[in-house]
Amino acid sequence: MSFFDKLKGGAALPPAMPLATIAKSAIGAAIAIAVVALLTQSTGNPWVLGSLGASCLTIFGYPDLPFSQPRNVVVGHVVSTLVGLCCLAVFGATWWGMGIAVALAMAAMMALRVVHPP
Repeated sequence: MSFFDKLKGGAALPPAMPLATIAKSAIGAAIAIAVVALLTQSTGNPWVLGSLGASCLTIFGYPDLPFSQPRNVVVGHVVSTLVGLCCLAVFGATWWGMGIAVALAMAAMMALRVVHPP
């Protein structure tokens, strides 16, 4: 199947969710992001990361998926953070260092079986 066929919806779509499930997922995500944003505002330190929104989608929207399990979420984020900080120390904030950091974080999560997409 080509990219354009998939773009038109030719690939298998996830099943439609009941409105109650969608509402619960949205409320959970709103509360989680609001709490993290409140921590950022009250401490003056950045707590909000770009990946938190995507994490909320997997955790609250698809809680039964393997990627949404607590082990994957917590350990996946910790491993990725450690890899990112090590790459920052070694390569600095360079465009190619960021690419290497993402690649190594993906490889580490896959090797440890703690993949969490965001």
